[in-house]
Amino acid sequence: MSQLQTTAATDTAVAVAETRARRTIAPAVDIHESKTEVLLVADLPGVAADGLTIEVKDGEVAIRGRPAVTSFDEEPFDFARAFRLPPGVDVNGIEAELKHGVLQLRLPKAPGLRPRTIPVRSA
Repeated sequence: MSQLQTTAATDTAVAVAETRARRTIAPAVDIHESKTEVLLVADLPGVAADGLTIEVKDGEVAIRGRPAVTSFDEEPFDFARAFRLPPGVDVNGIEAELKHGVLQLRLPKAPGLRPRTIPVRSA
Protein backbone atom coordinates (compact mmCIF):
# COMPACT_ATOMS: atom_id res chain seq x y z
CA MET A 1 0.00 0.00 0.00
CA SER A 2 2.82 2.42 0.86
CA GLN A 3 4.43 1.94 -2.56
CA LEU A 4 1.19 2.82 -4.34
CA GLN A 5 0.72 6.00 -2.30
CA THR A 6 4.29 7.13 -3.01
CA THR A 7 3.85 6.51 -6.74
CA ALA A 8 0.51 8.35 -6.78
CA ALA A 9 2.00 11.34 -4.93
CA THR A 10 4.96 11.41 -7.31
CA ASP A 11 2.69 11.23 -10.36
CA THR A 12 0.57 14.08 -9.01
CA ALA A 13 3.64 16.27 -8.40
CA VAL A 14 4.91 15.58 -11.93
CA ALA A 15 1.49 16.29 -13.46
CA VAL A 16 1.24 19.61 -11.57
CA ALA A 17 4.74 20.60 -12.67
CA GLU A 18 3.97 19.78 -16.31
CA THR A 19 0.68 21.70 -16.39
CA ARG A 20 2.08 24.86 -14.82
CA ALA A 21 2.35 27.63 -17.41
CA ARG A 22 5.85 28.04 -18.78
CA ARG A 23 7.21 31.54 -19.16
CA THR A 24 9.16 32.49 -22.27
CA ILE A 25 12.56 34.15 -22.23
CA ALA A 26 14.21 35.78 -25.26
CA PRO A 27 17.78 34.45 -25.40
CA ALA A 28 20.74 36.76 -25.93
CA VAL A 29 21.73 36.69 -29.61
CA ASP A 30 24.73 38.15 -31.45
CA ILE A 31 24.42 38.69 -35.21
CA HIS A 32 27.46 38.83 -37.47
CA GLU A 33 27.40 39.46 -41.21
CA SER A 34 30.13 38.59 -43.67
CA LYS A 35 30.29 38.61 -47.45
CA THR A 36 28.98 35.04 -47.61
CA GLU A 37 26.61 34.61 -44.65
CA VAL A 38 24.74 35.97 -41.67
CA LEU A 39 25.67 34.19 -38.43
CA LEU A 40 23.32 34.16 -35.42
CA VAL A 41 24.90 33.08 -32.13
CA ALA A 42 22.31 32.43 -29.41
CA ASP A 43 22.92 31.57 -25.75
CA LEU A 44 20.62 28.67 -24.81
CA PRO A 45 22.01 27.28 -21.51
CA GLY A 46 20.61 23.90 -20.55
CA VAL A 47 19.08 23.21 -23.97
CA ALA A 48 20.01 19.95 -25.71
CA ALA A 49 19.63 19.32 -29.44
CA ASP A 50 16.46 17.29 -28.89
CA GLY A 51 14.91 20.23 -26.99
CA LEU A 52 15.59 22.74 -29.77
CA THR A 53 13.35 23.65 -32.71
CA ILE A 54 14.35 25.95 -35.55
CA GLU A 55 11.71 26.79 -38.13
CA VAL A 56 11.91 28.89 -41.30
CA LYS A 57 8.54 30.14 -42.48
CA ASP A 58 7.17 33.22 -44.26
CA GLY A 59 10.52 35.01 -44.35
CA GLU A 60 11.28 34.46 -40.67
CA VAL A 61 13.46 32.11 -38.69
CA ALA A 62 12.12 31.10 -35.27
CA ILE A 63 14.23 29.54 -32.52
CA ARG A 64 12.54 27.72 -29.64
CA GLY A 65 14.37 25.78 -26.93
CA ARG A 66 13.34 23.96 -23.79
CA PRO A 67 16.03 23.55 -21.13
CA ALA A 68 16.17 20.37 -19.12
CA VAL A 69 14.57 20.79 -15.69
CA THR A 70 17.28 20.88 -13.06
CA SER A 71 15.11 21.17 -9.93
CA PHE A 72 11.50 21.41 -8.85
CA ASP A 73 12.24 24.80 -7.21
CA GLU A 74 13.03 26.35 -10.59
CA GLU A 75 10.12 27.87 -12.50
CA PRO A 76 9.86 26.12 -15.89
CA PHE A 77 10.60 28.26 -18.94
CA ASP A 78 11.29 28.12 -22.66
CA PHE A 79 13.60 30.19 -24.83
CA ALA A 80 11.99 31.75 -27.92
CA ARG A 81 13.08 34.34 -30.44
CA ALA A 82 12.26 35.07 -34.08
CA PHE A 83 14.02 37.13 -36.74
CA ARG A 84 12.99 38.39 -40.15
CA LEU A 85 15.37 36.94 -42.73
CA PRO A 86 17.33 39.48 -44.77
CA PRO A 87 16.69 39.40 -48.53
CA GLY A 88 18.80 36.92 -50.43
CA VAL A 89 19.31 34.25 -47.76
CA ASP A 90 19.56 30.75 -49.22
CA VAL A 91 16.99 29.04 -46.95
CA ASN A 92 17.97 25.59 -48.28
CA GLY A 93 21.54 26.10 -47.11
CA ILE A 94 20.80 27.10 -43.50
CA GLU A 95 22.87 25.12 -40.98
CA ALA A 96 22.64 24.91 -37.19
CA GLU A 97 25.09 23.67 -34.58
CA LEU A 98 24.50 23.50 -30.83
CA LYS A 99 27.52 23.10 -28.57
CA HIS A 100 27.68 23.68 -24.80
CA GLY A 101 24.42 25.67 -24.84
CA VAL A 102 25.50 27.98 -27.67
CA LEU A 103 23.62 27.81 -30.97
CA GLN A 104 25.36 28.88 -34.17
CA LEU A 105 22.84 29.38 -36.96
CA ARG A 106 24.45 30.00 -40.33
CA LEU A 107 22.29 31.75 -42.92
CA PRO A 108 24.22 31.65 -46.23
CA LYS A 109 23.68 34.39 -48.77
CA ALA A 110 22.54 33.34 -52.23
CA PRO A 111 25.51 33.14 -54.62
CA GLY A 112 24.08 35.89 -56.83
CA LEU A 113 24.12 38.35 -53.94
CA ARG A 114 27.66 37.69 -52.77
CA PRO A 115 30.18 40.32 -53.82
CA ARG A 116 32.61 39.15 -56.44
CA THR A 117 35.61 40.57 -58.18
CA ILE A 118 35.50 40.84 -61.96
CA PRO A 119 38.81 39.96 -63.56
CA VAL A 120 39.99 42.42 -66.22
CA ARG A 121 41.77 41.03 -69.28
CA SER A 122 44.13 43.17 -71.30
CA ALA A 123 43.76 43.11 -75.08
